[in-house]
Amino acid sequence: MQPRLEAQPRLIQPIKRLVAIVTRRGNQESPLTGTTRQNSLDREVEQLRQNVERGIFLEHESYKKFLAQSGRSIPDMSGFSSKDFTLTPGNSTGKWVVTSPDREYVNQTYKEYLVEKYTKEYKKRGKHSDPQAYVSYDEYLIRSGRKYIPIYHGEALSDSDREYVTQTYREYLAWHDEKNEYRKKLISRLDSDPLLSKEGRERILEEDERSTRNWHQHRLEQYLRYGDTLPPIIEDGKIMSPSESFMLYDLQQERLEREALARGEEYKRPPLPLRPIDLQPLTPERRLQRDLQIVRDADYQLSKEANDAQYDKIAEVIQTKVWRDSMSGRGSVTIKPYHQIDMSINADGSSIINRSRSGTTIGNAHDALTFGIGYFTDRAAIIDEAQGLLSDDELQTGVKANFIQHTYTVEEEGKKVEKTEMIVIPHAYAEHVQLFCAFLHNAAKIISPDEYITKIRRSLQLETRKAPILRRAAAA
Repeated sequence: MQPRLEAQPRLIQPIKRLVAIVTRRGNQESPLTGTTRQNSLDREVEQLRQNVERGIFLEHESYKKFLAQSGRSIPDMSGFSSKDFTLTPGNSTGKWVVTSPDREYVNQTYKEYLVEKYTKEYKKRGKHSDPQAYVSYDEYLIRSGRKYIPIYHGEALSDSDREYVTQTYREYLAWHDEKNEYRKKLISRLDSDPLLSKEGRERILEEDERSTRNWHQHRLEQYLRYGDTLPPIIEDGKIMSPSESFMLYDLQQERLEREALARGEEYKRPPLPLRPIDLQPLTPERRLQRDLQIVRDADYQLSKEANDAQYDKIAEVIQTKVWRDSMSGRGSVTIKPYHQIDMSINADGSSIINRSRSGTTIGNAHDALTFGIGYFTDRAAIIDEAQGLLSDDELQTGVKANFIQHTYTVEEEGKKVEKTEMIVIPHAYAEHVQLFCAFLHNAAKIISPDEYITKIRRSLQLETRKAPILRRAAAA
């Protein structure tokens, strides 16, 4: 299959973007350092902190405004949490069991809120100036005036909704291929080849049709399995964005530390279940897959999800509030996009293994934390709490999950050696967002470039150079 080149898409942006997003091809722009946009970054992060301290969550306010304008009641969400959802044990694609009728009301109306939000954003954006620009499934339906149904991860649709999504998603994939004129260009190339026989031409076209059918079926199955929408994050009776949730956790940790100090005690953070991993270089065959259109489509979708999840915004909170590193300070902290495409696809597209990841890297002079979203096949890296939710068959093709990766350098036999350890939190785990925020905050605290913590880390390194830094610090 030949690559189908596309123009860089313009993504839906739920908040003002402050750091350059990851492009579909995995290119990375310059890291954010020193005084780069320092004033706007400081102000926005500080405003986020002040809002959360006062119990103001912009996502919640927008949702309430939507309900009020549509003449519907605003439910009491006190006591709600992600535990209101459970999955069928041993199957991460099992049916969601909603334990609260009010939560079901919130889930449904939150979808309607998102549809209205996206509709306004697409209307404000206008039509794409480039006819070859990428158009997502939701944009395709909304711009054509048809119903768009957001799908949560693992959600079991009604028969009618599943039939509608299957029909419109297949239609969207066919439209997407036709818009990019791949088939037309392939035929043109074949017709211009004087050495190609008629039988050879027909065989290539048949192979292309079979590969396209298999790829479309795979994309449909993945879409129905994983959905395209993060369920509403509800804490303290408020719906919040990922960055608001992380800021809330940071403030809660500060409070617990102050309370422990007032009691004359040392506050101990939850241990980090980081597991050492070996990052193997891609084989030539796997690198070759990056040129396929299949990979380009999956690449864009993963980049879009990482963008919508606001990982760069969370990195800014870590820099300015957790590490206390002012944007106008020494410039020792760097923030940059992280994007790794790693897919294995057989010749006809019938077997696809996805190990791709996308997110943000924040680093200091000693360590780097990379976090975001991706697909994973290694059960050993997955948290113990989610082991029973994942089947071996699902792991063979790649399970969707959040991840936190810690990279550091140790000295072994007089040489500096780079080490990596990781936490993988599957989306099948109901509280994956809250656990992701807790682990990430804990990891950021432990590798803080703060002078006092740096001295502790150095003293730990003198004791042993074998165990990962975070494991030693977490166990201290």
